[in-house]
Parts: sequence; C-alpha cells; structure tokens
Amino acid sequence: MKKSTLCITSTLIAFLIIFSHTILISNPTGAPSGRTNSPADAATCNEGGCHGGAASTTSTILTHNIPTGGYIANTTYTFTVKVPGTHFKGFEISPQKNDGTILGTLTAGSGTHLVANKYITHSSAKSSNPAVWTFTWKSPAQGTGDVNFYGSFVNGQFDEMINQVLTVKENVAASISDIAEQSIQIFPNPGNGNFNIYLNNIATAPLNIDLYDIGGKKVAQIYNGNFSPIVSMHHLNLTNGMYILHISAGDNTYCKRLVINN
Repeated sequence: MKKSTLCITSTLIAFLIIFSHTILISNPTGAPSGRTNSPADAATCNEGGCHGGAASTTSTILTHNIPTGGYIANTTYTFTVKVPGTHFKGFEISPQKNDGTILGTLTAGSGTHLVANKYITHSSAKSSNPAVWTFTWKSPAQGTGDVNFYGSFVNGQFDEMINQVLTVKENVAASISDIAEQSIQIFPNPGNGNFNIYLNNIATAPLNIDLYDIGGKKVAQIYNGNFSPIVSMHHLNLTNGMYILHISAGDNTYCKRLVINN
C-alpha cells in the first residue's frame, strides 16, 4: 500500500513539474505569425488560447538606438526587447503600415528568428528577469515617414500579456534626394517666405508638398492636388532657418532644402 501510494505521489509530482513548465509559455520556440496587435494583424498572443492573463500597454519594453532626430533611409539600427517578470517570456514584433505592409527589413539577432520575413520573435523562451533579445532593422526608402513597430509580449502563459506600439520618425533633413537637387528648383532660395517651386522632369501625377523643420516636425502643407509644374508659396510665417520640402508625386518622393531669411 505504501509502495503504491509512493508511486502515485511520484507520478503526480512529475506531472506537476511537466505541467508547470508547459504553462509558462505556449510557444517556447517562437510565436506564430500575425500576433503583434497591429491594425492589419488584429490579433495578439492570446489568440487561439495561446496565452491569457491581464493585458496591459507599455512604452519601455522595446527600445532602439535611432537618434532623436529620426532614422535615415536605408540605414541599419539595433532594437532591444527587455521583458520583465519571473516566468518564461516571449514576444513578436513587426514594423507595418496600417494595411500590413512591412516597412524596412528585419534581421534576427541574439535569441530571435524571422517568421514569414515580416515578424521577429523569440527562438527560445527565457526565464531571466528581465529577459533580453536583440535584432536589427534596416530603415525603408527615403520619404516613407513615420514607422510603427507593433509588439506583443508575454510573461508566462496565463500570467501577463503586454502590448506596445513604438513609433520612429524619419529624419527628413538628412534624407535629401539627389534627383531633387537636379530636377526641383526653388526661387528665391534663401527667401523671405514667398517662393516658387519648379518641378522639372517629374512625371505628371497627384502632387503633395509638405514643409518640415530640420527636427522632422511638419510645419505646413504647401500643396495637395493635381500635378502642377509650378507651385507658389506665399507669406509663410516662419522663423528664419533651414526647412525641408517633402514632395510626393505619384509613387515618387523627393526632398529639397529651403532657407527662410526675413
């Protein structure tokens, strides 16, 4: 009788040990695709019963080394994932447009791997507190603008789920197009706030022109409508200094320096 009880007890303990490990994280080698809580994915790590627990938001788990002025086109940056907690942890992240199109190029780093060339996730769950992973991102082409990184993070299978949206902006002052230097003229430049923009050798297309300061902040919309080879700006009430014209013509985007000197 005692031997039978001992066997049952040992089996129960072994089961509890195995079960306790299985509930720590349901996908220990990486999350399935489409779990970032982005508008297009519309799903987090709790879909399909994978994870539970109270959901919260944060601004501190995903960080990067992009300068405060913003990213420069076609440049590689390092991102760090740091998830706190006492259980096994995992995550999935993707930089996307609202329609789900990936922006830039992800490359797996320490303890991570790619899913469908669109998502970065853990390749092994970690129990350290905090758990840390890294990956790199090559920024998209000039004129892409702000990029949202959507992420879903878990600490244990039924303990805690955390979401984060990290927005990185483009440094439009540093992304000056060589084509714009040759095909777009501004006269007078420098000027006092009254300018004419001459668009040469640019295909006819819907046209949008915005003005940014050198810190990447939009300060004025100059034009939005049908293509015109000449666009005039009048009475721009701005402080003296350098600005960047952001010109979108169809699928093409150009940047051009503008100096105001009243």
